[in-house]
Amino acid sequence: MRMSVPLSDIRKASTIFCIGLDTRFGRSVVGVELRKAINRGAKLITVHPRHHNLAIIAEKWIQPVPGTEANLFKALASLTEKDRRGKLPPPSEGEIGNFFEELSEVAGMAKEASHPLILVGSHYLSCNDSPQILESIAKLARNINAGVLPLPAHNNLFGSILMGAYPEILPGGFSTGNRNKRDELRTLWGADVPNFSPVWTADTLLSGFRMKVLYLIGEVPSRNPPPSDFVIFQNIYSPDSMFEADIVLPSTAFTETDGTFINGEGRIQRIRKAVHPRGEALPDWEIICRIAQKMGKSGFDFSSVFDIHEEISRLVNGFSDFDNPERKAGPLACEAELLSPQTRFSGVNNVDTEFPLLLVTSIVEHTYLGFPLSAWVEGLRPLFTEGIVDINPEDAERGKIVEGDEVVVTSPHFEKVWRARIVKAQPQGILDATLDQGESLGPNPTPVRIRKKDV
Repeated sequence: MRMSVPLSDIRKASTIFCIGLDTRFGRSVVGVELRKAINRGAKLITVHPRHHNLAIIAEKWIQPVPGTEANLFKALASLTEKDRRGKLPPPSEGEIGNFFEELSEVAGMAKEASHPLILVGSHYLSCNDSPQILESIAKLARNINAGVLPLPAHNNLFGSILMGAYPEILPGGFSTGNRNKRDELRTLWGADVPNFSPVWTADTLLSGFRMKVLYLIGEVPSRNPPPSDFVIFQNIYSPDSMFEADIVLPSTAFTETDGTFINGEGRIQRIRKAVHPRGEALPDWEIICRIAQKMGKSGFDFSSVFDIHEEISRLVNGFSDFDNPERKAGPLACEAELLSPQTRFSGVNNVDTEFPLLLVTSIVEHTYLGFPLSAWVEGLRPLFTEGIVDINPEDAERGKIVEGDEVVVTSPHFEKVWRARIVKAQPQGILDATLDQGESLGPNPTPVRIRKKDV
C-alpha cells in the first residue's frame, strides 16, 4: 500500500500483472478498466490457482500449484533483477513446478514494459506464505519500476491503518513504539497510550483464552459461544441465530450516518447520511462516546461527526481535505509495520499416501459487519453457497463421490464435513472450500484425504 497508484494508471499501463485477482463478483470498475486496456493493446498476465474471469481475457495465465506460490514469486522477482551478476540463482524448477519457462517469458515481458502495473487481489492473503508472497511482489514492482494497486476484499483497509485500529499502530500510521507520538497523544487525550502488547489481538479469540468482557462492534466471533463471561454485541443485525449476547446495542448502517472511508487508491471518500436510522439505533461513535461518558472518561464529548473529523485532521496528514471534492489519491503514509503472523506449520503442504489431496481454503469476502451478504440477499445464495467443497471429477470418481454427497475431509489438524460440488475446471488433486466468517482451520493449504460420509 506504500506503493499504491491511482486506478486511472490502468489507462496508461502497457503490461498489467493481476495477482490473485478475480473480478467476477467484485471490483467491477477494475474489470471494466482492464477490458478497455486490452482493447487499446495492453498485455494482461494473471496469476491465480483457480479458473477465473481474467483467465479468459489474459494473454497469459499462470496457474501455480497451491503451496508453491512463494517460490514462484520469489523466482519472478529474481528473474527481473536489473543486474544479476553475483546474485543467487532463482529457485529451481522443482521448487516452482513446471513454470520456469513461462516465468522467464513473463520476466522478459515485465522488463520490456514501458508502463508496467501490478494489481494485487485478495486470494493469496489467506495463505500461510502471504507475507513472503507480498514481499516478493514488492520486490518485483521495484525491479521493473511498476506501480501497485492493492485491491483487498474489504473496504477501508487504508483507513483502519491510519486510524490506528491495530495494537501496534497509533493514529496517523505511527508505531506504538514511537515515544514522542505517544507523548503527543497523552497531551491531546489526557490519557496514557500503552506500547504494543501482543496479547490483545484477534488471535486471542482463536486461542480459547477466556476474557471477562468481549465487546464486539460490527463483528461476529468465530467461536460459538464466544470465550467470554460477558458479551456486548453492537451491530445492525441481531445475534440471535449465532449466540446469546448479554447486551445488544443497535447501531446504524453506513447509509444512516455521515463519515468517510479511504479506498484502495488512498483517496478519502465522503459518506453522507441518506436515511434516518430505525428505532433506537445510533451511530457506533455515539454509542462508544455515551458509554465512555457514563464511565466518567474525558475526551469523548464529540457532538457530531464533524468534531471527530476535526480531531482526525490533527492526527492524520492529509485528512483535513476530507470534504474537498478535488482530493487526490496517494500511497499509504505509514511508519509502523503490521506484524504478520508467524507460520506455525512447516512442510504441511506435502501430500503423501495418507493425505493424498491438497485443500485450499478461502474466507467469505462479501460480508458486511461480520455477516455474509448472502444471508440477507437471496440472489447471492446460488453464487456464494456455504458448506461446499469443490472436487475434480476424477478425484470424485476415485472416492465414489457424486454431486451433493456429504464428504468427510480429514487433515492432520482437523476433520470437517462439507457437501461435494463436482467442478470440471477444478485442478486434479486440489480441493477448494470457503470457510465461515472468522473460521480458521490452521495451515493453508494443507494435505487431506476424503471419504463419503456414513460409508
